[in-house]
Amino acid sequence: MYKKLFLTTFIYTLSLLSFNFIEDIEHSFIKLENEKLLFNNEELIPPFSTNTLNYHLPSLSALNDNIISVGNQKKKFKLSKINPEEILKIKINNKIYKLHLYPKEMPQYYFFKLTTIQNPKHILLTQFEGTCKYPSYGFIINELGDLLYYRNSSIYQKCVSDFKKINLPNGKKYYSLMQQTEKMPPWSYWTGNLEIFDTSFNKKKTLRLLETDKHPALGIENHESIILDDNHYILTSYHTKEIFHPENNTPLFIAEPVIQEVKDGKILLDWVASDYDELFLSYKGAEHFKDEKALDYLHLNSVAIDPTDNNLVISFASISQLVKINRETGDIIWRMGGGGDSDFKLPPEHIFYGQHTVSFTEDGYLMIFDNQSHVFAKKTTGKDQPIINSTSRILKFKLDEKNKKILDTVEIITGQNTDSLGSVYETEKDTYLVSIGNKKIVKKIKINEAGFIKTLWELTLELPTYRAHEDNPYNEK
Repeated sequence: MYKKLFLTTFIYTLSLLSFNFIEDIEHSFIKLENEKLLFNNEELIPPFSTNTLNYHLPSLSALNDNIISVGNQKKKFKLSKINPEEILKIKINNKIYKLHLYPKEMPQYYFFKLTTIQNPKHILLTQFEGTCKYPSYGFIINELGDLLYYRNSSIYQKCVSDFKKINLPNGKKYYSLMQQTEKMPPWSYWTGNLEIFDTSFNKKKTLRLLETDKHPALGIENHESIILDDNHYILTSYHTKEIFHPENNTPLFIAEPVIQEVKDGKILLDWVASDYDELFLSYKGAEHFKDEKALDYLHLNSVAIDPTDNNLVISFASISQLVKINRETGDIIWRMGGGGDSDFKLPPEHIFYGQHTVSFTEDGYLMIFDNQSHVFAKKTTGKDQPIINSTSRILKFKLDEKNKKILDTVEIITGQNTDSLGSVYETEKDTYLVSIGNKKIVKKIKINEAGFIKTLWELTLELPTYRAHEDNPYNEK
């Protein structure tokens, strides 16, 4: 069984992001003395000095109170949304300091509402440029296009990635954000911390991978994290090291993916790719990184927990393959896609290249964003591989894992092509949030009973985003 769905075409009027200007907010403090002026308990940009009168903010929220503090003196204010040109005036010792609430260098976006939105959800994403040379922000907008929150990483001169809401089984809620901390090694990943915030955006903890006998302590890479409980999580990283080719014994320098699961400080799984020679032999590329002589021979970009058996499905873009592993032993259970070593037979029209964001739908389909990437097609096959589809797409597979058969496939054509980045998540039945990576487009689509696909809204960005996530604020307890 196979279903192919196309996005319908809409004609709409461009509506630039716009806000109503409101009056300046003003607060006064009695004295400064040796204290610093802080915003939400963080340093201003640049750090506060009595000689500097104008500042930008590390973050700003319209979802809860913001706090300005000088020593033990605190003032609160609340916004309904974040407006350009708005300035917060702080009077201290008869001197006025101005906090600009909307950074001039923040990447812009344009929101196209194509249908009436009831109970608008929140969309979480980050904008960043691949080399991390430009200001990078995590932000939240709603489905009306209003900016509700941003986090400014320019104070670190580094990138941020994969900003999302975490809803734990115990009812607790957090936000997580990948924060780059070190110079980008190769282009394919960077090293950093997973920062965890409470719902008031106060930083609660910082996570990195723990040291084992297979690798040192590692910073996270910028693709995947899964928070399962307060002290239970799965993180991914890369470990660069020398290995010997499993066939001819020649030395090679590789960047191997690492997946680590930790609960209450105890390592439950420490999976390193170089333990599995069969994965290395699937790589047909020969490129090494420009800045570091290491082979990105797998390029991990997504990990998902299969709800049917709690094992892990991993997306490896460099071999265009999905790999399922046993979450307790790390053993490979099956492989799907790639250059001839798949346990599932894919017809030519369903071969995927450079795929992203593995996830599972409510009705049991395994879903991916298939980039149909020429770059990764060459790495997978070792040659310039003609690809069937000229656009990236969503692929959904219903699997018979016992007999290694594909029972059903659904294909949704996006209409745009992106060689890298990209995501798709089911937000409710037959409704999907789609990020088309380097095309700088995020949109929400819905499939009706007749099989037609309607775009509910579309967001165009100034810089690419790796993923987009949805949060439903109406589910808050």
